[in-house]
Amino acid sequence: MSRETRIFLNIVGFSLIAVCLLGVKFFESTLMLYPAGLIALILFFLSFIHDKDDKNGSFGKPKKKAVRPASDTGELTEREIERLVREERPVICRGQSIFYNTSALNRAVSKSSTYSYKGTLRLDEEAPVISVYENGNKVQEYVLQPKKNEDLTGKRFRFETKVYFEKQSCLVALTEGYIVNMGEDISKTTYDMLRISYRLEKHYFEKDTKNICSVSYLRTNGKELESKGLRFPGKVTGKNVRCVGICQKCGKSFTFFTYNYPKEYAEPVYSDDGLYVYKLTEKIPDKQLLTWKREKDGKTFRYYNSFCCPHCGEPYIDYRRNRELKRMGNLACVHIGHKEYSGY
Repeated sequence: MSRETRIFLNIVGFSLIAVCLLGVKFFESTLMLYPAGLIALILFFLSFIHDKDDKNGSFGKPKKKAVRPASDTGELTEREIERLVREERPVICRGQSIFYNTSALNRAVSKSSTYSYKGTLRLDEEAPVISVYENGNKVQEYVLQPKKNEDLTGKRFRFETKVYFEKQSCLVALTEGYIVNMGEDISKTTYDMLRISYRLEKHYFEKDTKNICSVSYLRTNGKELESKGLRFPGKVTGKNVRCVGICQKCGKSFTFFTYNYPKEYAEPVYSDDGLYVYKLTEKIPDKQLLTWKREKDGKTFRYYNSFCCPHCGEPYIDYRRNRELKRMGNLACVHIGHKEYSGY
């Protein structure tokens, strides 16, 4: 109940009591005292109960402080942004948006080296678009692309963001989460290999201000997945994990799987457009690597072809400019909805 409503109830209650007292004094009658007094007591009681409920929450339990969104769109109002900055909250999530307060994050990471935040996003699209904000400004979008015949509408994305300094005070964030069905108790759900999981490319804060983060971000262009935060050293990525990369040329995101090929008998090579992968199972002499090619379903696969952005064709992992990456491991990248060809 609002403050204005409580004031109104109190005024009505006092007015009824005044009417009762005047009636007794001038008309020497107590008949109107009983109903009016009873109504006044009820009004005072309701005002007291709701006032206590507003302060303590339902059934006397303390309420959690929260910033309420202006709508279900996930957009933040100027008033909400001002409140977040004033309260120095490092991260919040609303709708399908993640909001970062960089100044608060810098202080939080400086104190404990790593800041972790767990949140849940409500998904309202078949292929949800996760918007990332820095201090109220939208800086990036990640599309959680589903498989064919999948629909993520009405589901939730339970995620964890870890923020830390990477080399010379460069603030970055790693975000990974899994899909939760509507109706599941989020407090009891856990990650497992059967759940759809999305891992977002490493986010560099304030990379557009030509600082050390900007330099570090540009250096990841065309490099391997480990530098982009989509693969962890010494760990095998689960088959349920979908990676969401960001093209540095067009700025759009795309989703793909990663498959580990045993190095002793297979390695991945890509088509000329960089959209399809071929599982190479034969040994090729070093002197033939530059000229080797294979035709499959009208597609040409070459040994040093790159894995590319499906939107603009820019190399995401550029093997032509970084040939040494071919010797670093046998991790195949397969765009979601695209076929993986085999050498058998």
